[in-house]
Amino acid sequence: MNFCKTVFNVFFVLLFISSYRIKCQLRFASLGDWGKETKSQLLNAKYFKQYIKNERVTFIVSPGSNFLDGVKGLNDPAWKNLYEDVYAEEKGDMYMPFFTVLGTGDWTGNYNSELLKGQGYYIEKDGQTSIEKEEEKTDYPKWIMPNYWYHYFTHFTVSSGPSIVKTGHKDMAAAFIFIDTWILSSNFPYKDIHEKAWNDLKLQLNVSKKIADFVIVVADKPIYSSGSSRGNSYLAYYLLPLLKDAHVDLYIAGHDNNMEVIEDSDIAHITCGSSAVSNGKLAMKSSKSLFFSTDIGFCIHELGNNGITTKFVSSKNGDVIYTHKIGLKKKKSLDKVNSLQYFASLPKVELTDVPASGPMGNKDTFVRIVGTIGILISSPSSASAPASGNDVSVVTPMGDIDSYTEVVTFGNDSNEDIFGSYSGGDIFGNDSGGDIFGNDSGGDIFSSDSGGDIFGSGGVSDTGEDRESSRGSENAPW
Repeated sequence: MNFCKTVFNVFFVLLFISSYRIKCQLRFASLGDWGKETKSQLLNAKYFKQYIKNERVTFIVSPGSNFLDGVKGLNDPAWKNLYEDVYAEEKGDMYMPFFTVLGTGDWTGNYNSELLKGQGYYIEKDGQTSIEKEEEKTDYPKWIMPNYWYHYFTHFTVSSGPSIVKTGHKDMAAAFIFIDTWILSSNFPYKDIHEKAWNDLKLQLNVSKKIADFVIVVADKPIYSSGSSRGNSYLAYYLLPLLKDAHVDLYIAGHDNNMEVIEDSDIAHITCGSSAVSNGKLAMKSSKSLFFSTDIGFCIHELGNNGITTKFVSSKNGDVIYTHKIGLKKKKSLDKVNSLQYFASLPKVELTDVPASGPMGNKDTFVRIVGTIGILISSPSSASAPASGNDVSVVTPMGDIDSYTEVVTFGNDSNEDIFGSYSGGDIFGNDSGGDIFGNDSGGDIFSSDSGGDIFGSGGVSDTGEDRESSRGSENAPW
């Protein structure tokens, strides 16, 4: 039996995830456009949790529009009603990383709160918001969104032949790149952030093609689609050439409330955007579309020695309605011998300040996290971070206002120092047990050592009945 070990760094933080027995494969699930209070969401979640358990899924990715109507803030009931309660499992089977990006629906609400949600635990006391290390909750997925765009690298062991004795095992690496298609668009108002996102993406793709056997990009808007958006010509012109050059295997998108797979230039374009609602119709089927469905559902992806297999699951009865396979690419650009050097050149994963739409005064209208918030999944700390300063207004593009306080994180205490003096490891690589660049005595970023591996950091109509009335059609800020 083999183990897939994943140790990753989010926002300068080491998070340790337990090993999963997965028989020489890496499995993850995709769940898009899930945050809408419908009977369809509940039914889909029922089958989703069954597959997570039975397929031994390691983590979940969400390609945007987490909340189709956005959220008002950190204390919006939607967090509990549409996420925590819906995807909870008492036995802990759902406790795994939930990697996500913002989508159209998220940007219409208080988008700041979705970023802040992933930085720590937020407690409302006396009208102020503070970060506290409360008891770890393990009955629903762990929300991960360290920035509007980020990357995640992992590796897993596969059998290189029919006989372990004769052929042995080999390690395979997978790169996951999470992007924000609104920030990448030409209509995004803050050009410095727009340009940085593009520059970081180019670096991420350049490194990925040299050290990863599989390259997977997760985004909100699809490049190609037979659904309501009909794809995106801007992304096809500017983004697609970069994906081709980096030998990207999968481009996983949401946005359109359907499921589809389109193959183009050896890239499988997967749309998985109907986890709660469906638009119920086909706009115009692409000539390169291999499969299209308006069913409510989700996807299970499996990476192995022969390539990637994607199963499309319908929540009508929990059956797999289509299976897509793409072979393992022979990438001449791979250079694992120099993987440490390439890995060190990746852009840092750190929270970017995206200004609110209103005028900025003397203070940032974006709540700023000063320092690093350490979250150790395997053994949470009991330290706390009291709020300080005056209230800061957070203004969303739609005009919603929530009041939060500026937060300064803890550090220099006996349990952990946010700048790297944590006894279990130094985030800048000055420890003997292992660092984020793999320069430890236990092994490098692709070896199966005890330290694990590295993380670098229109409207819609529901096919089921709403449990509450809709707040209106989706209005995108672009």
